Amino acid sequence: MFALGQADCFLPHLTKKQQSISGRIKKQFPLITFCCWHTSALKEFFQHVAADDFLLVETEREAVDTVFHFVKETEPNSFQEPSREIMENFVLGSRDAIVVKPLVSEAPLQEADTLTLPTLEKILVDLVSDAETFFFLQGHEMINIFANALGKYTVNTDRLLRYAKRRNKKEVLQRILNQISGNNE
Repeated sequence: MFALGQADCFLPHLTKKQQSISGRIKKQFPLITFCCWHTSALKEFFQHVAADDFLLVETEREAVDTVFHFVKETEPNSFQEPSREIMENFVLGSRDAIVVKPLVSEAPLQEADTLTLPTLEKILVDLVSDAETFFFLQGHEMINIFANALGKYTVNTDRLLRYAKRRNKKEVLQRILNQISGNNE
């Protein structure tokens, strides 16, 4: 699908903490693939104001334990693949919380200021796929996030659906896209 005009690409806002932690991880583990982003980057898509922000560090599955322990040394409010109960009781509402979890292979990533960040396509698919982590953004709020993101930024639908297929959520994503476009197939 083609469109005329200039592409408006999404680039998550970089927090100082995010830059610091990313830099430390990159220096300590130069050969691993990881991305780091703050959920406050999604606020521009919310209809309702949510105060539940946290930093998400995703790294290769084999490195999750090592990266978690490295981050935990200086950031005591860090959690490795937290359950929904831990998310509700300890992560949400704590502005300095860090969640470390596996990065899905072949996830769409982008580079900015020497940092590796998720693309908008990755974030949208992860909202659907990681219900344990993003349970507070489910239902109608998720539809609002998708509609606002698709309306404001250029989204590569092929990349979105390919990653959704990788996460076994292609049909769910297709239904969301159809709902937003008013196509009730």
